[in-house]
Amino acid sequence: MCDPAKGIWTDYEVTAPVTVKALDDTGYDGVSGGPAVGFFLRWQGHTMKDDEQPRILVERYGAIGRYHWLEKDGKEGLELTGNGWRKPLDTSKKWELNTTYMLKMSVQSIPDSTKAYYRLKFWKQGDPEPAAWDIEGSSADNNLPSGSVVLEAHHVDAEFGDVQVRRLADLNFDLTTSVTGSGDVVVIPVQSKYAYGDRVSITAVPAEGYYLKEWTGDMPQPRTVNPLVFDMTQDTAITANFAPVMSGSLTVNVEGMGEVTKDPDKESYEGGETVTLTAVPQLGYIFKEWTGDLSGTLNPATITVNGDMTITAIFEESDVISPVSDDFNRCELYTELWTFVNPSGVGSVTADPAQSDILLTVPPSPTMTMWESERNAPRIMQDTADQDFTVEIKFDSIPSYNNQFQGLLVEQDEDNWIRFDILNKNGVLKLFAGVTTGGTSEPKWTQTIDVGDSTEIYLRVSRLGDIWTQRFSTDGVNWQSPLSFDQPLAVASSGIFAGNENGAAAPEFVARADYFKNTAFPDGITGYLLSYSVLGAGAIELDSLPDENGRYVCSQVVTLQATPEDTFVEWSGDLTGSEPTAALTMDGDKAVTATFVEEYTLTVDVIGDGQVVISPVQEYYEAGTEVTLTAVAGQDFYFDGWSGDASGAMNPLVVTMDSDKAITAIFAKSTVFLPIIMSP
Repeated sequence: MCDPAKGIWTDYEVTAPVTVKALDDTGYDGVSGGPAVGFFLRWQGHTMKDDEQPRILVERYGAIGRYHWLEKDGKEGLELTGNGWRKPLDTSKKWELNTTYMLKMSVQSIPDSTKAYYRLKFWKQGDPEPAAWDIEGSSADNNLPSGSVVLEAHHVDAEFGDVQVRRLADLNFDLTTSVTGSGDVVVIPVQSKYAYGDRVSITAVPAEGYYLKEWTGDMPQPRTVNPLVFDMTQDTAITANFAPVMSGSLTVNVEGMGEVTKDPDKESYEGGETVTLTAVPQLGYIFKEWTGDLSGTLNPATITVNGDMTITAIFEESDVISPVSDDFNRCELYTELWTFVNPSGVGSVTADPAQSDILLTVPPSPTMTMWESERNAPRIMQDTADQDFTVEIKFDSIPSYNNQFQGLLVEQDEDNWIRFDILNKNGVLKLFAGVTTGGTSEPKWTQTIDVGDSTEIYLRVSRLGDIWTQRFSTDGVNWQSPLSFDQPLAVASSGIFAGNENGAAAPEFVARADYFKNTAFPDGITGYLLSYSVLGAGAIELDSLPDENGRYVCSQVVTLQATPEDTFVEWSGDLTGSEPTAALTMDGDKAVTATFVEEYTLTVDVIGDGQVVISPVQEYYEAGTEVTLTAVAGQDFYFDGWSGDASGAMNPLVVTMDSDKAITAIFAKSTVFLPIIMSP
């Protein structure tokens, strides 16, 4: 099983029954980080340092998948993390002590990439295995290509049962579909067996007067999403349940802090009409799920009206409320999160989509700073909860002139704030921190730093109660000059600022920020969503998949390919035209619909001397089109009737196109009887 020639430690799946009997409370102390139980995948051994082995921890691994008790009687959940990346903590299920659970994790290489795709889930032993994974997503770049499994029992009394390791290349799965009611399903691609990770799309196609009520079976996604798109990781059986449509009203309720928009927004709807619901949480809250006549977490979500329906959107407070991370890979500043503060009126904020940067521009004059009564530095700020946090900012700029600076600003109000800078002082780069209390400012430190010839610099600031710590790095990995001080502050906002203190003597300075990251919740604002749907029998294929957050960066071009079961008609929404292959530039959230119709051919033949006039004349006819056939007999012939896909002698004949049709008009020769005159 461990034969490297077979790649057993490259792409594989691990399953084990695990029972946690007790937690060690000392695991919450110091750097231990809290008790945990789980797996390390693609582990390549401890890090070497000279002749010392092991050195520290279990470094050199692809990813950790575990249940993590982060705080005593507090935050806990399922965690998937690796070197330089982390997925949001999943708190939807609790791991109870003295209960045996099945824990499963897999790793799969991503073709033509240095990333890997990881999946993680757990369920109570004896229960059916759920089809959905609790957490999944891709790693950062340069994930280790191979490595073995480590069982983790960190500050817990845990018992592992038999551990099963399966090579993904040895696995293949069956997909079974069925329907109830009137309708059909379209599976793409159709295969007798599916390999691990094969992506499958299943589209429900209701008959006229019916709608998709729900999917049942091995559901990897919400019950009403259509089409279903998922990766095959086990044998899967799914049923599409269709029901007759009825007109009615749509009532939307809200639990928690947020609102829901309806499109279209009407008092009543026709049966079968589709409505798009978008849940919009307030700052500090996240959308959790839909309940009632709509289930799942898809947002926006589309529902088909069938009688009076009631839906509830549930919002809950985020585990890490704020500050919110932003990768700045949109085409403009995300103003629903950030506020641009520009007291002098001459600073500016712009986006550089090519570099995924936000630019704060400080003109040569006047002096722009944050000191004493002068608060005119241009800045972008977001509301921030008064709690512990660590913020990391990557700057793609270095202040090059005396008294130019860039950094993090944390505010209580206009008279109380703390600034953390990368500052140029007489041509020397320095780490600076200053505190303003009641309108009076004082420096905390000014320390010389060396960044060599680097054109980028990372700034990290941590708050733990009243203790503030500032660090810098040139690579985002090795952090230097940790400086700390004690300062009470009731935090209300935080953000990025830039300035100069030399007035007209200083040239223009452009601070370029690549990202603003809350290290406890790095997956914040990223790019743009692309949602797409299909009318009729067909599918949409994309040449570029979104990132692990399901988003595209600014100006990324995505090619959509309409793959018809019948005939492709047109694109609608944010993409128009009738060519089946079309490119879409992601300069905002986009929604696209591909429309397909059934089309049929009509073949008309003639026997005898005559012709048939066809109206209208087309190469293909859309389903339901009525075509008129008029038989015109030649000289000495008469129309005798129709044969093939028509019968009788009605002329003209109206044909409804509901299939390919072949019709023959029969003309017969006229017979003339001459009288015979007999002479007596």
